[in-house]
Amino acid sequence: MLCTSCYNKTLPICSSCSYRREAHSYDDNKNAICKICYEQGFKECKTCNSLIPAGYGNICRNCNNLKTLNNKVNKLSKALSNYFKDSFISFSKWLLQKRDSNFASLKIQHYFKYFFMLDELALNLKRVPTYDEIVSNFTVATTREYLLVTSFLDEQNIININLEVKEKQANLDMINKYLDNFPKGSKNRILIEDYYKYLLEKLEQNKTTIRSIRLSLTPAIKFLEYCENFKNNRPSTFLLEGYLWLYSGQKAAITGFINFLRNEKKIDVSLINIKPFKFKKTSTSKTILKQRLLDLMRLPKIPQNKEQLYYRTLIGYLHDIKVPTNLFISINNIKSNEHNNKYILINKYKIYIE
Repeated sequence: MLCTSCYNKTLPICSSCSYRREAHSYDDNKNAICKICYEQGFKECKTCNSLIPAGYGNICRNCNNLKTLNNKVNKLSKALSNYFKDSFISFSKWLLQKRDSNFASLKIQHYFKYFFMLDELALNLKRVPTYDEIVSNFTVATTREYLLVTSFLDEQNIININLEVKEKQANLDMINKYLDNFPKGSKNRILIEDYYKYLLEKLEQNKTTIRSIRLSLTPAIKFLEYCENFKNNRPSTFLLEGYLWLYSGQKAAITGFINFLRNEKKIDVSLINIKPFKFKKTSTSKTILKQRLLDLMRLPKIPQNKEQLYYRTLIGYLHDIKVPTNLFISINNIKSNEHNNKYILINKYKIYIE
């Protein structure tokens, strides 16, 4: 037995009105037609007088969407103060012109959330907030999520977008996300926060910019995350060497962080002592590598603690290359070419693994 809701989902879609109903007949293309549409054909919409399939009911889809939109706007606008009530009503009309009645009626509640947030901020400030105040309170990511509202407010000169502020705040938002890559109180979190403070001091001295700080933090965090893959996860020249085998293009970008670790934190790590990159031939025989590879491939899934062994064995067997012990390969290092052949970029060379 099926309930009414589940049963209705099994019914065909009427090719005329697009509602799920029992098929009364079929057209020449064997598409189902419900009884209402078959017997009554078309009739006039009571609101706009346009012809519609009888199965629609008394009004067309567009008029029904407009009715729904107006009802929602009337109810939702009552929750707003005078700061944004009229703006919200005007936005609903603007949205209707920009998109269509179906989109506007379905999405108006989503955009109302942002108007409500703005209204709460306005009530606290006792005035309409500036763009700077909005991104400081809600982040640039929020303004992007509600991009149509942001565009409307800017277009209507209610809240003008400040591109300089937007870029600055976007960088600050990204920096905060970077810092959250590590748990609060962890060694790496403290280390990266200290580096951030060090960079902020340079900012106060007009020696850098917020954008440059974000760009400096990116490789620093990536390197610290790389170090966490090893038992002794403290940054070192040994681990830096392995990191640069995979990310050789970041040598210049990470220089500032390495200098900070050495000069400010007295951590023994240096780019000067990085040895020249050179592949070495594996010392394990082809036979052993083949058997080891077969044993690993017979497993339903490669366990996490055997992933590095798998990559080392695979590269050793296919290319006769010894993978250095300071090289940690993750799934993110595996790329595909235009023919969908997978490879790992090591020391600027594409090492194919299939």
